[in-house]
Amino acid sequence: MSYSDQFSDEYIADADTEIDVDEFKLKQNPIDAFIENKRPKNDQKTIDRKIRSLREYEAFLYHELDEHVCNASESDIAKFNEHLKGERDRDRYYHITDWRGQKSDELGELKECGEAHRHTMLVRIRAFYSWLDDMGIVSVN
Repeated sequence: MSYSDQFSDEYIADADTEIDVDEFKLKQNPIDAFIENKRPKNDQKTIDRKIRSLREYEAFLYHELDEHVCNASESDIAKFNEHLKGERDRDRYYHITDWRGQKSDELGELKECGEAHRHTMLVRIRAFYSWLDDMGIVSVN
């Protein structure tokens, strides 16, 4: 399940975009579209890691800020970074995946998020927004 599904069609249609052509389908589930774009260039393990990072970020935006990933701002990403550093409610994940990759929408513990893991998650988010920018879905990377 994607947290993007929780937003109304009107809200998604109004998401920040710099092109006249409405990319509504892409805005509805941008993470899946990004992953499909990356799938041919990456092995399944890498794809799974990208999905987990982006779904955690998406769930954080939804639960903490009631925001869609296409409308997130730089300050929202900074808040997610603070969360990963332990400065904001680091005691929980927002989107759990167990060691077998089984997903749950229950909150779980975020036991440790080292600097390398946090950096990797932020790099993945940056790549995601760079791709959205290239696609004309967001106007600012």
